[in-house]
Amino acid sequence: ERGRLIQALPKDGDMAAIFADEEKVKAEIQSHTKDVSIAAVNSPKQTVISGKREAIWEIADRLKKQGIKSKLLNVSHAFHSPLMEPMLEKFERVAAAIRYQPPQCEFISNLTGQPVAAHTIDARYWCRHARQSVQFAKSIAYLGTRGHRLFVELGPQPVLAGMAAKISSSVTLI
Repeated sequence: ERGRLIQALPKDGDMAAIFADEEKVKAEIQSHTKDVSIAAVNSPKQTVISGKREAIWEIADRLKKQGIKSKLLNVSHAFHSPLMEPMLEKFERVAAAIRYQPPQCEFISNLTGQPVAAHTIDARYWCRHARQSVQFAKSIAYLGTRGHRLFVELGPQPVLAGMAAKISSSVTLI
């Protein structure tokens, strides 16, 4: 249902991987906070921004002039951005109809990079998950401190596995 609601949104957004740290990117998007947000912190030197197309392009161009590289991502929508907000109320109603059970194993939240307490996984959690930044780097770092070394990436392109290896030098990729 989350996917259906997102796909029904206008396709007027973009996402870009910025090859800079989160603090630098936060400073650069300050003038566009109504339209753009940090969508993901994938590694110490890669932060993804998401939001209105024109603002994303303007920010990427401004960073290019500073010598900071970026790459537009091939996406259908500006995920984890203000452009997701119109679907959140409907999504929360759908998510509230689900009966949640405590996780049977440690559940690491990409919202915090830390384990989630069972009572915090509810409809509001999943709305935050759709809108807020993905803390991939923190999640991988946490797992590394817990002794996890083997990571499997499932998806059409192996993008995140390479970033995991940069975060934790003892990661084995499959």
